[in-house]
Amino acid sequence: MNENIIERGVVIKSFGGKAEIALLSKGNCEECTAKIFCRGVEDNQNIVQVIDSFGVKAGDNVKIEVEGTKILSATSILYGVPLLILIVSVLLGQIVFSGSGFQELYSFGSGIFLIALYFLLFKLIPSFQSFISFMPKIVSVSED
Repeated sequence: MNENIIERGVVIKSFGGKAEIALLSKGNCEECTAKIFCRGVEDNQNIVQVIDSFGVKAGDNVKIEVEGTKILSATSILYGVPLLILIVSVLLGQIVFSGSGFQELYSFGSGIFLIALYFLLFKLIPSFQSFISFMPKIVSVSED
């Protein structure tokens, strides 16, 4: 069964096929599985960047939706892959740096370096940016 999370919010700004939406917190943000898409601000509001296929403008009231399967996929990409990179690089570092007096330090450092490289590639290379398909999307607009 596919769970969809639907929220209402107000458009703050719109740019290049995306929009930033201010959601009013209902007090259950801590339990929400989609909180990896939000960034908190003051006054109990969360800001969410969404795919804008409606051409919204600032002040529009919108309803956004995120699919449960996309939450799981995004979580895997943001947390699972870096964890796997860290574990594998530390284990390989133990082998590569076995003759060194700082074997653990070098292994851990190489793991951190590879995670940083992963996120840098994720940010800079367009093929890595297919992550946009995991973003929430606007499903309806009402101008008020």
